[in-house]
Amino acid sequence: MAKVRRVVCTGLGAVSCFGVGIEEFWRGLCSNRSGKGLIGGFDASPYRSNFAAEVPQEVRNSQELQALAGRPAESATLFASIAAHEAFRDAGLHDAVKSDFGCVVGTLSSSAHLFERYGRLFAAANTDLSQYPDVDACTISYQLEHLVRHFQMEGPSTLISTSCSSSTDAIGYAADFIRNGNADVMLAGGGDILSETAHAGFNSVFSITTDDSKSFDTQRSGFFIGEGAGMLVLEELEHALAREAHIYAEVLGYGLSNAAYHLTATSRDGVGEALAIERCLADAGVDAADVQYVNAHGTGTKHNDISEAKALNRVFGESLGGMAITSIKANIGHCMGAAGALEAIATIKCIADRFIPATLNSAGDIDPVVPLVVGNGIERVVRHGLSQSFGFGGASSAVLFGAPDLIASPPQPETV
Repeated sequence: MAKVRRVVCTGLGAVSCFGVGIEEFWRGLCSNRSGKGLIGGFDASPYRSNFAAEVPQEVRNSQELQALAGRPAESATLFASIAAHEAFRDAGLHDAVKSDFGCVVGTLSSSAHLFERYGRLFAAANTDLSQYPDVDACTISYQLEHLVRHFQMEGPSTLISTSCSSSTDAIGYAADFIRNGNADVMLAGGGDILSETAHAGFNSVFSITTDDSKSFDTQRSGFFIGEGAGMLVLEELEHALAREAHIYAEVLGYGLSNAAYHLTATSRDGVGEALAIERCLADAGVDAADVQYVNAHGTGTKHNDISEAKALNRVFGESLGGMAITSIKANIGHCMGAAGALEAIATIKCIADRFIPATLNSAGDIDPVVPLVVGNGIERVVRHGLSQSFGFGGASSAVLFGAPDLIASPPQPETV
């Protein structure tokens, strides 16, 4: 029987409404900050809501960051490239030859800005789109193409677009590539942007709040869109130990399912969503009672939070009361295709720092059984932390991370 290959996380990188870097991201969460503001990237006055959490303009305008990222043609890829550089540096692999490394990217709206701009130019000028530079960058696959070229990664690569669970799936797929022996190192995550198309779409289904985002609160009215990128370096355990890499957490399990209920709404009973969590725990071989923390999808919409509360109750039952549940969407917005990666990073930081930031703006009163962390963050030892995501079309995904002290030390050679 083949030896089971274990997967660990050795590098993290982030770009968010708080700026560039993991420390800025984590500091913003721990200090109960929100990046919500009036939309500056386009005229949002025609819409019922004009709030979002945009990446600071100086990040887009920085020539130094543009050069570092290889001057990509669109912003989501810029964010992803910056985050990837940080993740590789963090892992001690920035100068490594990456020809054997693989990459899995998840995104929803990557290249949407460019597509919208060229669409308007085409409509106004009635000319052939081939006359416009960078037209190839309008495709959603551009982000993956740029990353593998920029870092010269020739290992297994793929792009996933399962709506708002995209980068959670990217982490799960990347871990499976390593577990199955197809790679020793994978870059996983994704970047996404606030586009007018996405903002208009979410407004049309009344998912965008005109107030504060209040996940798992009886007065919730939706979310505001965020943008940014999260990138993780995943590595086969023995490969990481051999080079004495710092290990943040082990990727213990991954599960996905489909609620098979509605194009945009989550299910009424949470059964389909719960199945992804159950499959994740089964894949990890971890009992539900051994999970201390869940970073919930927690969009603050009428449908999602009820469905998610039911799913959590279904999976964790009586053990739910001793857990800690949070959502970070009131801090950084709903980052769509990048949401899962940024929330996975927040989960890993909770494990590493033994601290869980509070869920901003929420009374946590939607379900008395769901132990939402509200008000102030709490100190908590997290041995097993779950990050879960739901997306349009019923997509449901979950990844389970384990504390590094759960990894047994390699056997020592016998002495004579």
